[in-house]
Amino acid sequence: MNKNYFKFSVSYRNNIISERVFDAECYNPIVRQMVNIKELVPEIRKVLQKVLSIPNQRLSNEFYVGMNNENKSVLIDLLPKRHPVKEIYVSNNSYLKDRNINKVNIERTLKSINDKFMIVISLRDGSNELFYKKNILVDDNSIKDIQAKSNIPFENIKQIEFVEELLFDFSLHLNDNYIIQRKFTVFNFNPNSIFSEDFIKVVNEICHGIKNHIKKADIDAQYVDYEIMTKHEMGYNELKTLSQDEKKKLLRMEYSYN
Repeated sequence: MNKNYFKFSVSYRNNIISERVFDAECYNPIVRQMVNIKELVPEIRKVLQKVLSIPNQRLSNEFYVGMNNENKSVLIDLLPKRHPVKEIYVSNNSYLKDRNINKVNIERTLKSINDKFMIVISLRDGSNELFYKKNILVDDNSIKDIQAKSNIPFENIKQIEFVEELLFDFSLHLNDNYIIQRKFTVFNFNPNSIFSEDFIKVVNEICHGIKNHIKKADIDAQYVDYEIMTKHEMGYNELKTLSQDEKKKLLRMEYSYN
């Protein structure tokens, strides 16, 4: 008999970059067929966006696997010599620095990019400003954000970076059937991030959170079944024949004041 399983995956342009499979047999059949993780989606999207944009200097591309016979830590180099993601990802990011920062160069670059790009302006005081392409207006001496009503003189700008937002998605399946799929954008994607210990830990934590969410739903369902069997003197075999709507109706009867 084939066993039921859950599968969580993260993809870029229909190429899976991470996947976890975990047991679904340990949950109530009704619960696993009615899994709903919508309340977890914002946090999943947030942590994936963050980890996929970590710069190289903050990444850990070595993974601890245990101790050897000499009681020394054993680390695996996660970054492969042949980088599969770089075969499907081409960076379209571009820069303007110092003397190249002028109206002609900025407008030329803006015409060459689409609305998925964001503009990061690094100022000489060390701070950064983030603009959306659609909100930018350029004059002879400055760049303006018409929505935020800010105006930055060229002389205060150290660098302008035009960064593409890339579209990823994550999904949860029960066997080969979609439970949920959500797309999300990553600003300043670093291809090396998917071969980092940071990414492994984030995906593991996401799956741990999903398991706990399903486990709680399973416990709640068992409590509902117990309440119905106890209050209505119903056997388990009779309980199994009830639909979810019938169960809800019996529960409402218990808590009705009429």
